[in-house]
Amino acid sequence: MLRQSALGALLAAALLGQSTPAAACSCAGELDTEAALRSADVVFEGTVLGSAEPVRAQLGIAGYTGAARYRFAVARYFKGQQGDEAALYTIDQESACGRSYEPGATYLVYGRLLPSGVLTDSLCSRTRLLARADEDLALLGEGQAPDSTVQPRDVVAEQMESDAGCSAAPRGAANASALYGALLCALVLWRRRRG
Repeated sequence: MLRQSALGALLAAALLGQSTPAAACSCAGELDTEAALRSADVVFEGTVLGSAEPVRAQLGIAGYTGAARYRFAVARYFKGQQGDEAALYTIDQESACGRSYEPGATYLVYGRLLPSGVLTDSLCSRTRLLARADEDLALLGEGQAPDSTVQPRDVVAEQMESDAGCSAAPRGAANASALYGALLCALVLWRRRRG
């Protein structure tokens, strides 16, 4: 009876443990403008063109693929150059340090580029509404107008287009299914042996 209870508890723990990874946003503290500029790959002033678009994208939390894409009309760059429009991705949950942007609002964005070329941002960056960025703008200077010859590249959107029509399960789902199957087989075999 004890073994059966233990196996049941193990199965329940496995089923419950396969949900979306829990995370709490924890930043090391706000960076000053100079440190934020050094750590960012792209810094720009831009206006949010519309509401968040939900997408599935890997943005740095292992196994977590919930993300939101925001499009910005870029007025000027202070670091990096991405063209006159930028696609910016963030985790879709504030508890995982995802940031939300107000459509039509203008921000000073401190973005990071993933190795894949995806432009990202989080609550831990110094990104802020432009109206609250006087200290930053004093240090950053005038910036440069976007280069209209640079075509904005949205790596995630390109990947989604190339995967169109493909209904592959996410990697985490395949691993969870294999674990559930193995546990179910173990439970059936154990019950058969017990008679």
